[in-house]
Amino acid sequence: MVSPLVDRRRFCRLAGAAALLASGGALAACARAVTGRSAHPQVSQPGITIVFSPWTAGDAWNSTIITLMQETLASFERQNPGVRVQLVQPAGGCCNPAALTAAMVAGTAPDVLLNNNFGSYAAGGYFLPLDPYLQRDNIAVSIWSSQQIQSFRGWSPVALLALPVYFNTTAYMVNLSAFDAAGLGYPDPQWTYAEFTRTAQALSSSTGTSPRYGCNLWFWTEQAWGSDWIFRAFKGAKVGPGSTTCALGEQPSLDAADWIYHEIFWPKVGTAQNTFGGYNAQFTSGRTVMSVQQTGSLLTAVTDLVSNNMKWDIYPFPVFPAGRAAFGGDQFYALSARTKHPDQAWSLLKWLTVGTEWQRAMIKLFLMAPALNSLWPEWETIVQAVAPPLKGKAIQWFSDAAVHGYAYPTSYFRYMDAEAETIIQNYFGGLFARKYTVRTALTQAAQQVDVLETSSAGGAAPSLQVQQAALAAEKRRLQGMFSAG
Repeated sequence: MVSPLVDRRRFCRLAGAAALLASGGALAACARAVTGRSAHPQVSQPGITIVFSPWTAGDAWNSTIITLMQETLASFERQNPGVRVQLVQPAGGCCNPAALTAAMVAGTAPDVLLNNNFGSYAAGGYFLPLDPYLQRDNIAVSIWSSQQIQSFRGWSPVALLALPVYFNTTAYMVNLSAFDAAGLGYPDPQWTYAEFTRTAQALSSSTGTSPRYGCNLWFWTEQAWGSDWIFRAFKGAKVGPGSTTCALGEQPSLDAADWIYHEIFWPKVGTAQNTFGGYNAQFTSGRTVMSVQQTGSLLTAVTDLVSNNMKWDIYPFPVFPAGRAAFGGDQFYALSARTKHPDQAWSLLKWLTVGTEWQRAMIKLFLMAPALNSLWPEWETIVQAVAPPLKGKAIQWFSDAAVHGYAYPTSYFRYMDAEAETIIQNYFGGLFARKYTVRTALTQAAQQVDVLETSSAGGAAPSLQVQQAALAAEKRRLQGMFSAG
């Protein structure tokens, strides 16, 4: 993922508003707007120290940003005398499960930590259950997206083990200039997937040396991660009941895959990319007419559109057999099971995720989409104010996917999630290369995952060292997945 601060800085520079973020003084002004105080280094105080790993990466992790985040966290420290927050960079980067596992093994993981690979830890006892704290403090989980909360429930025992960092939802950026050139009317936001398919087919041109694609999908052909939403859209699933079986071989999932391959990818109606940077480049160059867009890189895409005179707007994902469906992110905060100060760590986690102060600061400083449903209108207002080209655009569809519960984060297998994902990934890659039929690829993948999960059931939770070895490949995959395009 590209840091939203970098996106914002790049947008302002190209749009002629570089003064907003061009200097530390400008950043300090942002801090004063967020915290009501001038930015200055915090003085260590005696008492309990809670180590916290926030979401930021790349060149956004510098002394200025650390100071601004600490200024925001000073409010928590004032409300909790004797507790100090120490900021640390996420182990190995913002989304690196292998590095986080290594930190857990070494006993150096933060008290409040961040990652986006929940399945690798859910069964291992590495996070503290949050239900007792939520019940004690009378906090209803309905303040967050129901789909996001569901993805953070573990199994040993069944418990809520994490809370969302923010909600990276998706919608479509649509090149309306291409519709004009083709003499087509603009799509209705209530379009069905059949209408979406016909439109993509009408706007694609697979012949010649420079083909044009009608659409792309949030479905990476060589990576199983993130594909759950498209099977759920057809009333299917990747992960079956109890999270111990694979449902890819069932008819609804086969129907989804038939649509993906026979109507989109193989006829070259759509294109597949492994990064959002690839998506954005193809859209802004005019090679893809309807392109999936996430909140996390929205401003990068808008920046690239500033000078190319394309007429465009934002549309929701279409209505599928199971209703509206789209992809949603699964970034989470959790409490380390090895924290020496669980109550104080929970107080910080609650302040970050239940309160609005930190999330408002992240919206204002990073344009980060919120986790709390109630803050989405504020996010819309701020984003449109910072990025004038978004004025009048239908960015409410990003909010709609979160608030109405149809943005689906990744779901996880109970026992051997990383290994199961590798099996599925290999079959998807072979399917895209037409080495298998849809039915053969999905049913064989499901059978192998079921054998894997059955053989692992009832055994002891894998050690951190075993998890670290199993997740070595995940490091490379996730780094590539969220790299800038």
